[in-house]
Amino acid sequence: MAKKPAESNEGCFTAIAVLLIVGGIIQFWQVVVAILAVVLVTWGIVTAATSIKNARQRQREQEAADAQQHRLDTLGHRAIARIDAAAAAAERVGASEAAQSGWLGDVDFSGDLAGITDSFARAHALRQKATDLGALPRPNDDDRRLLADANAAAKTLETNADRRVDLISRCAAEADLIDQSLQQERDDAVTDAQRAELHGELHGMLYGADASPPVTGGDSAADRVIARVAGYREVKEQIEAARHQGFD
Repeated sequence: MAKKPAESNEGCFTAIAVLLIVGGIIQFWQVVVAILAVVLVTWGIVTAATSIKNARQRQREQEAADAQQHRLDTLGHRAIARIDAAAAAAERVGASEAAQSGWLGDVDFSGDLAGITDSFARAHALRQKATDLGALPRPNDDDRRLLADANAAAKTLETNADRRVDLISRCAAEADLIDQSLQQERDDAVTDAQRAELHGELHGMLYGADASPPVTGGDSAADRVIARVAGYREVKEQIEAARHQGFD
């Protein structure tokens, strides 16, 4: 009968341990579920953001393709090439030192580019309609007259547009020449400065007080040595002469 309290305590401890273990397991799985929930939410947000980004990118690409196709349909390959050349030339002018320094005045070519584009577009539309009219069977005199007028008008529009493109290209070439001239002026200024500096240095070296030759005179060791050599040779010659006289 005395052992019952000990057995009762052991049972309580066991129950508490089981409860603690079960609570720990429950807390562990709660943490795991919370982490999984965060991961799933993050994955969902990233996936949604990526999908939106990709959709916008596809939309921009499609819009660019549609715009390019519309441009091709309304202008044609040759006109597009000419307009792009004019735009590139206008950009060169605007980026030039001549323009940024104010030598060229107003370099806004937006109106010119708009007029060039409009002329090419009208010419392209005229040629398309003329092509449709020419495709009709059994053309009459009115058809031929309209075709001739449409082609002539399209040619005039294209000629005027080409002239304006060439003029903008000439502006770019002239801006390049001015930039070269400005650079040459800077190079010449540097050269002139170097020339003046070198002239001053050489003038001082040649004609200044420091350019006078050193006054050595009789104090020169070289002169003294040469004099002694000459004296030696003179004495040697006298000795040789006296010796020959003795032999005679």
